[in-house]
Amino acid sequence: MKRINFGIIGLGRIGIIHLSNISNRIPEAQVIAVADANEQNISGNLTAQQVKYKFTDFHQLLATTEVDAVVIATPTNTHAEIILAAAQAKKAIFCERPIDLSIEKTKIALKSVRDNNVKLMIGFNRRFNPNCYKIYSMINAQKIGRIHLVKTTSRETSIPSKKYLESSGGIFLDMSIQDLDMCRFMMGREVESVFALADRLWDPSLASISDYDTALVTLTFEGGGFAVIDNSRKSDYGFDHRMEIFGDKGMLEMQNELVETHRYHNREGVQGSGPVDFFNERYILSYARELRDFCSSILSPNRPISVGGTDALIALEMAIAAKISCHEKRQVHMSEFRLKH
Repeated sequence: MKRINFGIIGLGRIGIIHLSNISNRIPEAQVIAVADANEQNISGNLTAQQVKYKFTDFHQLLATTEVDAVVIATPTNTHAEIILAAAQAKKAIFCERPIDLSIEKTKIALKSVRDNNVKLMIGFNRRFNPNCYKIYSMINAQKIGRIHLVKTTSRETSIPSKKYLESSGGIFLDMSIQDLDMCRFMMGREVESVFALADRLWDPSLASISDYDTALVTLTFEGGGFAVIDNSRKSDYGFDHRMEIFGDKGMLEMQNELVETHRYHNREGVQGSGPVDFFNERYILSYARELRDFCSSILSPNRPISVGGTDALIALEMAIAAKISCHEKRQVHMSEFRLKH
């Protein structure tokens, strides 16, 4: 069977994760080309990896006829442009989320994907975390009946640099968007309204870039049910990602993954390890599983994409609705919001 020839555009930390996973964990695929505007990223990150083609211009990668599919792992503000070019080059596309911070640019990119009849998958990788997917499977098997409430907690270990935050779109579009997608995924229904609050409890200087480090989002779903999301850019005790799903027949929950699982009991109490320190430790298998799923959809043309452009657009709309809610201090109904955009 012919292996899928991948090109990776962007060799930052996410691009390197995808490069390693395709090279070492996905036998049906191989990386034959990379592109990064910073030549140092290529020379510095490919010492242990051999690829046939290396470019500083992604257009050269897309013009390479041997490349079947591309992974887009560049900064968010470049995603839409690269999707447009990749679709026109008839490449299958895997793109890190979001497609763009603008709904209009996102829709233009998605139209190009449709017009050129290429496959596009978006990197909402938490859906592919083994524990998250197990919970999703149990929901579909009616283990907890009809869902009433989803609660997610996402707290990172440290606040990113100001340079990163300035182009990130803010906490709702950069961070909450993953939880928004997860709540919709688990609930299996569309969001009716959004209410959000945010503050600068760790770093008041974030006011200079109109961003926040702590946020709370409440979702109301069509047909009933709620979700509550709490986000923090910083957690002194480790990378804290938990989820609870409550239904009329029971509850499912996902706890943190710990550095070590042992516990020490004595007269003074119980001591144990804290959560892992960073996202790539927690979700390394998720990145591999999502790309393996993408490869399966390429090799089986009739197999639909698991996380497509519509999912990306809806998650972006919810994140922007949360941002509007926070700024205007009111509940935002998705029907009203979509009429505006």
